[in-house]
Amino acid sequence: MSDSNSSEQRVMAVQQADASMASLQADLEGRRDESLAQIQAACDVLHKCVDERMRVLREKVQEAAVKSLNLVTERRGKLSAISEKLQQGEGDTTSEEITEIEKQYTELQCGVVRRFYQSTSLSLPGLDGVTSSIQSLGELQATLLPVIDLSKCSVEEIDVPKGKNSSFTVILRDERGQMLGGCADVIKVEVVSTGKGKLPSQEIITITESTTGGRYNVKYSPKHVAPYKITISVEGKQFPGSPYSVQPFWRDYSQLGKEIKMADGFTYPWGVACGPDDEIIVTVPHKLQIIDRQLQPLKDYGSEGSGQGQFRGPAGLAFYGTSPVTLAVSDCRNHRIQKFTYSANTITPLAVIGKKGDKDLEFNLPRGLVFTSDGSLVVCDSDNHRIQLMSRNNKFVRAFGEKGTEPGQFNEPYDVAIRDDTILVTDRLNHRVQCFTMTGRFSRTLNIADNQFPRGIFVSGDNAVVITTGSGGTDKILVCKEGEKLFSFGKKGREPGEFNLPMGVAMDNEGHVIVTDHWNKRVVVLT
Repeated sequence: MSDSNSSEQRVMAVQQADASMASLQADLEGRRDESLAQIQAACDVLHKCVDERMRVLREKVQEAAVKSLNLVTERRGKLSAISEKLQQGEGDTTSEEITEIEKQYTELQCGVVRRFYQSTSLSLPGLDGVTSSIQSLGELQATLLPVIDLSKCSVEEIDVPKGKNSSFTVILRDERGQMLGGCADVIKVEVVSTGKGKLPSQEIITITESTTGGRYNVKYSPKHVAPYKITISVEGKQFPGSPYSVQPFWRDYSQLGKEIKMADGFTYPWGVACGPDDEIIVTVPHKLQIIDRQLQPLKDYGSEGSGQGQFRGPAGLAFYGTSPVTLAVSDCRNHRIQKFTYSANTITPLAVIGKKGDKDLEFNLPRGLVFTSDGSLVVCDSDNHRIQLMSRNNKFVRAFGEKGTEPGQFNEPYDVAIRDDTILVTDRLNHRVQCFTMTGRFSRTLNIADNQFPRGIFVSGDNAVVITTGSGGTDKILVCKEGEKLFSFGKKGREPGEFNLPMGVAMDNEGHVIVTDHWNKRVVVLT
């Protein structure tokens, strides 16, 4: 009986195993069919992709062939014309010129091959090996046209743009370090001004290849004494070191005052600044006056008083930022600083800082002021004989200076400017201009002859320092660079080119010097 049970159990186990195997087989067959369907679908997609890419490739090859044929035909036509003239004994083309034409022809062919090769590049997902094989056919890139190696390319004289017509040289090399000609069409250069105001979004540039090949001269004409950003790319790839920052130096200060424009009718003008659109803002007793580039009035702002937006003897002006633009004004006889937002000649009160006193952020007849690159404000606290710095958020940062004649001391600091992280202060009654680090440490005194009673000071876009001097018959404009005087202009008087206490000074984006001629009650523009 027990043997019978054991036999039945073995039969059942075999049947169960057989059923499991049958189920597994059915499952595997189902998965096989599903996998085959997925593979077939993937193949269909891949075939469609290949067909589409091949269609695009054929179109590009046809387009490149047409362009290439036209270019080569044109150049061959020129060569044939020259050859025919020579055979007829006409023309004066030398053998050297013919050699140069043949060289240009060869470079043209290289350019055609390069454009053809770039236009036929393939990218097929999942077919990297096939793609590599297609791209290696003929080995054009290795034998006829070496690849531009940006790591071996360079730029010459991009940091010394002198004169209104500026230029620099781009040198292209292959992976072997050999210079590559015929590649001007793959170089893209953008020259954009980063100065304030409505400047051109991009300067006009030209790119020409030198006769030696591989050297490409880039010419542009900066129209403003303002910083520029130069971006270079080759075959869509950023050039090493790009973008570059440059500062054109083209203002010939020896010609300052060759042309003079004047606008009368200002009541004892004091400070002056150029707005974000190169309009001119002037401080006069108890208000600000806005005029355009032709010195025509646009708008007045303010009234006499001590409320926000009112003034008593506004003096210095300074702008900061682009969106929004902040305007700071030293409200001299109210012993405070006022800040405004400024847009399209519209002035909106923002903050009032300070009161009369000698503590932190207290003032005694504040005059000149200037913003730093981070939006901090540097203020001449004139009758406290010190300089105060406040943060962008109007918090006290530091103060330095005291009354005296020693280096680092002041006797009525009048105006302030910044050049290369150096604070320059006109120390009026000490007849000098002192230089300090941004932390207030004295560094030097500018060596400027006849600098009597310096008042206004401005640092131009090309780092020239422009100073107004007045009192005792020294009414003139001084220009210095590297701490040495370059040029002086003017004398005491009423005629054009003469001043009677020049005070504020600024410069617009075209290098015109703007001066408030205080006792002559006018604004003067020197070109």
